[in-house]
Amino acid sequence: MDKIIKNIIVLLFFICMFQNAILAQERLVFLGMPFSQVKSDMTSTNRVVLDEKKSEEYKVIITKKNGKYFWKSRRNMELYYVQSGAFDWFFAPTSGYVKILDRKKLGEVDSPQYIFMEHMSLAFGTVTYRGAGKILAPL
Repeated sequence: MDKIIKNIIVLLFFICMFQNAILAQERLVFLGMPFSQVKSDMTSTNRVVLDEKKSEEYKVIITKKNGKYFWKSRRNMELYYVQSGAFDWFFAPTSGYVKILDRKKLGEVDSPQYIFMEHMSLAFGTVTYRGAGKILAPL
């Protein structure tokens, strides 16, 4: 009986270690490629359509590690996640947010499935990107 209990304890130990190793791995939650940029400050607003090179430069990357979300493409800030209807929200208080629409949840089957808006507050100005997402796997 003691040997069985000892084996169960060893097994539970290895299960816990494996689970912690999985949680510690960083995984991709969202990848978005913007097609437009809007910059606004106290005196002007400017909208630019992004070419492929600029889209790659300003792409949105959100990851998850140890149960927390991170805005990897924006100084790796920690994000909070909220799902509401067809929208997934990732927000960094005082800094900005990424709002993602899953068009499939609205019954729309056109591509792209995911469209997003990334909005950042910078001093007294803002920068907003809009584009299409390639991956969305928050949970």
